[in-house]
Amino acid sequence: MALTPASGLSSTLKDLAKRFMSLFARNPGLVDNVATKTDVDTITSDLASTSNAKGASCIGIEDSGGLITATTVEGALAELAGSGATRPDLILGDGSELTIASGVITVTAGRHLVDTEGEGASDDLDTINGLAAGEAVFLTPADAARTVVVKHGTGNIHCPGGSDISLAELTDGVMVFSPDGTNAIVMASRTLA
Repeated sequence: MALTPASGLSSTLKDLAKRFMSLFARNPGLVDNVATKTDVDTITSDLASTSNAKGASCIGIEDSGGLITATTVEGALAELAGSGATRPDLILGDGSELTIASGVITVTAGRHLVDTEGEGASDDLDTINGLAAGEAVFLTPADAARTVVVKHGTGNIHCPGGSDISLAELTDGVMVFSPDGTNAIVMASRTLA
């Protein structure tokens, strides 16, 4: 059977097509390794499938950072879900209460109510311990009769604009993010005063 290039091709493409056809004619076994349209359709269908051993389990991944041990997308998703790193919602709950002790609190959850030391009328919050790298925490005052002053630059807390933030109302609050587990950066605040 003689193979000829399709009509309407440029001379360069015709020359390339002739070379491939000549190569296949001299080496018939190569044709077995060339994907056909049917092969491509099958692969496309498998990748789009949600059936077991298809879809995401067919797509390999490379994690140059070494953060995930799985080698497929399906495995990586399962690994993340098992670690609790992914959630379809964000529920912070009521928040446990932390009392400032010598200007310091140690967070243990995603939300806390913060109270002054000895229930004083006002207290400075200088340092937030217990943060992991990449963690965010929401802090609100525990009592409207007591003001928590989030201090910029006294300890590990960095406030926007370099200004302290007073949490005096129950509707006041701050969102703190730690990029490294050491620094506590106030990313957002809401105060009525």
